[in-house]
Amino acid sequence: MIPVIDIFLTVITICLVTLVAVIVPTQIQIKQSARRIDALIDSLNQELPPLLRSLAHTSREIQTLTETIKNKADRTDKVIERAKEAADNLFITTSIVKNSIAPIYTQISGFSVGVRAFLHYLTNPDKHS
Repeated sequence: MIPVIDIFLTVITICLVTLVAVIVPTQIQIKQSARRIDALIDSLNQELPPLLRSLAHTSREIQTLTETIKNKADRTDKVIERAKEAADNLFITTSIVKNSIAPIYTQISGFSVGVRAFLHYLTNPDKHS
């Protein structure tokens, strides 16, 4: 009969061989993954700062454009407000002139009709007698 210790040592040896057979490929894969991660980190370290600078520059340009558009919109609002005020003043002035001229125009028209009638009477006195 085989002593128990020999069986135990055989089982432990088989387990150790199996464990080594599993651990070695796992360590190789971990090492390859670590190299890839290092390469990725190096690539990011090289490419990320210029990208961040470009992004910051683009952000400043957008901010400048936004401020420019806001300023132009404010100026446009002021121009529109002034144009509205000018239109209102023009309407008021037109109303004042119309109300001032209408009575004078009526008087001149009446006077003109009277002068025409008088001239017509003077030039054709026979027809009215």
